[in-house]
Amino acid sequence: MYQYKYTPFKCDINLLKGDDLLVLKSVSEGWYIDYKQELIQIKNISKQLSSFANQYGGWLFFGIKESYDKWAGEFIGIPNDKVEHARTAIREASSAHSNPEVYYEEKVINGPVENIGLEDDKSIIVIHIPEGLNPPYIHSSGRIYRRVGDS
Repeated sequence: MYQYKYTPFKCDINLLKGDDLLVLKSVSEGWYIDYKQELIQIKNISKQLSSFANQYGGWLFFGIKESYDKWAGEFIGIPNDKVEHARTAIREASSAHSNPEVYYEEKVINGPVENIGLEDDKSIIVIHIPEGLNPPYIHSSGRIYRRVGDS
């Protein structure tokens, strides 16, 4: 089991269940957390991965819309028919757009999850990026990104 520098959860990512995501309603975006309501471009995924790896590590969530105060607002999910494409894009972002490759852990939470409002044809993709062992992680643009606050 990986020792997390920070985790909002009481369990390992591999044991994570849909109900565990409810805690995110009281967790703001910041140094360790970023919410994305939908899949973003591969190069932008790589920016997120490398910035967490270059700093303290963190958690990236796809399918969660942030609220006005930057906490988890709505658990809208990614359509199930797009989840495999999203997982492939994340792998490509790590391997083809970062040097060295960024290590991450991934968990897909499938709906329905009633207590967070996740519908049965949607999923949340949870990515944990540990602090990198071999920084700097250089983006394919030649830049080195670091996570500072919520950006």
